[in-house]
Amino acid sequence: MEQTKPRMFQTFSWLSVLNGMQTRFTSSEVVALTGISPRQLQWWDERHIVVPAREGHRRIYSMEDLTEIAVICDLRRRGFPLQRVRKVIRCLQKEFGRRLAEAVSGVSEYHFVTGGASIYL
Repeated sequence: MEQTKPRMFQTFSWLSVLNGMQTRFTSSEVVALTGISPRQLQWWDERHIVVPAREGHRRIYSMEDLTEIAVICDLRRRGFPLQRVRKVIRCLQKEFGRRLAEAVSGVSEYHFVTGGASIYL
């Protein structure tokens, strides 16, 4: 019997393809890869949820930014309110000095787990 991967790994399988190949992404590329709307991506930047680098007026996203956007999009699709996700992101940053991308990488000493309606660190 063939084992299937957990949904999270199916969702982010494209990250392993991109990892090591491309490290900088434009807003258009992020929209195409994640399915987020351009306005939502802009709003997340304005609210400091995911803040990309700038080149003039252009937003340039790192692989870590892209990973975080993909994770947040997945959590939103699963029904988690953005406010709860923001609290987890802030806790990681303030209490542990870590980014969300590190917590979901699998190599961090911190782990990000969801269960039902809860998010655990």
